[in-house]
Amino acid sequence: MASIQVATAPCSWGVSTASQAADWVGPLQMVEEIVDAGYAGTELGEFGFLPQDPVELSDLLQSHGLALVAGFVQAPLIEVNADRSHLDRVLEVATLVSAVNPSAWLILSDAIGADPRRTAHAGRIEATDAPSDSEWHALIQAAQTLARAARDQCGLRTLLHPHCATLIETPEEVERFLDWTEPDLIGLCLDTGHFAYAGGDPLTALYKHGDRLRHIHLRDMSREVAERARTEELDYFQAVESGLFPALGQGGLDLQDFLMELEGLDYSGWVVVEQKILPGMDSPAQCAKRNREFLLKMGV
Repeated sequence: MASIQVATAPCSWGVSTASQAADWVGPLQMVEEIVDAGYAGTELGEFGFLPQDPVELSDLLQSHGLALVAGFVQAPLIEVNADRSHLDRVLEVATLVSAVNPSAWLILSDAIGADPRRTAHAGRIEATDAPSDSEWHALIQAAQTLARAARDQCGLRTLLHPHCATLIETPEEVERFLDWTEPDLIGLCLDTGHFAYAGGDPLTALYKHGDRLRHIHLRDMSREVAERARTEELDYFQAVESGLFPALGQGGLDLQDFLMELEGLDYSGWVVVEQKILPGMDSPAQCAKRNREFLLKMGV
């Protein structure tokens, strides 16, 4: 699978809005550990963790032979048209990413955990949880507004990241979003773990949405934890903290078949390995190495 390029992301080192900054490793240590584990690229991660000066960020990554492959940003999409600050924040990320690598992606997600009902029902979304028609109109309009701004002002292309505990989670919602947005404006970043927990089959997503697929977030999912989370009605964050997304090969997803089918589609983009680091686990560096070794055994 020589055409597939493998990267990782700072969230696999605990760098996220859900973690305390005091728990994060330093940028230099993380970059060195990414390289040592055998990855060729990284995403930007939580804005402000890696250098915000494009020259400094370029020097850091290039000196270690790493590519910047994407910048992830979340925004409460139904609020974007009423609050300019969300657009400004998205453009701040897009401007930095574009300055370092104009061929990278801007990965856009609805705000994670912003809607209490969706957060509580993540992984078991029902029709009564779905956005209303007016909310769908706002979601589509906001996403395309942000994507146009990133393209016109920064030259950066945008992808949707369907994410659990947001308003765009289930396979049906992903399909509706893609049907209602301009194909040349917004592509798809498929996260295997999130899509599976939302009730979808990542392989089916490849066949159905391959023409919009531009970027992969690769993670495994524990079917046992998923079932327990649904039975015990855990919210999204409780499910994740219970081990919903384990190391590659330790969950229930057939990642080998997924990657083989991905190669069959002549996919030549990045596969970004992500893993939640929980208390009691090995260090992020050790987990990153183990995940990379798992992929190497498959020829990736």
